Amino acid sequence: MHAAFSGTHQDAINKGFAEHRARAKATGVDERELEWRVPYLPIGPADIGRSYDAVITVNSQSGKGGIAYLLQSECGLTLPRRLQIDFARRVQQHTDATGLEATAEQLFKLFEQTYLTTLRTPPQSTSSTWRPAAQPPNRRRR
Repeated sequence: MHAAFSGTHQDAINKGFAEHRARAKATGVDERELEWRVPYLPIGPADIGRSYDAVITVNSQSGKGGIAYLLQSECGLTLPRRLQIDFARRVQQHTDATGLEATAEQLFKLFEQTYLTTLRTPPQSTSSTWRPAAQPPNRRRR
């Protein structure tokens, strides 16, 4: 099986993939032709007819590295480190509750529900509950 669930392994594989791509680009060699040196994967998935996308799998044991890898590689979404940490906790809660693995599509939907739905909904306030935090500078109260 070519899959990593552990956060530590996923992070090393993610960094190994990045190094592999950078080395291929720097040498002008196709990634599939380049010597394989990705940690925890003794042979390249393509060497046995597998794709790279099934290598990182997210479940309740996964960490931020695997989640960040799937969101970046499958959805084009690059998360800053602190957001990776916060979102990883939410993904772990979700996968613990469901007992299932999460696909990149499911991760993106959970990301939208967690962080983006609040941006679409305007804040609810009424003028009777709103109060300024402080007097503006250089203004006198009458």
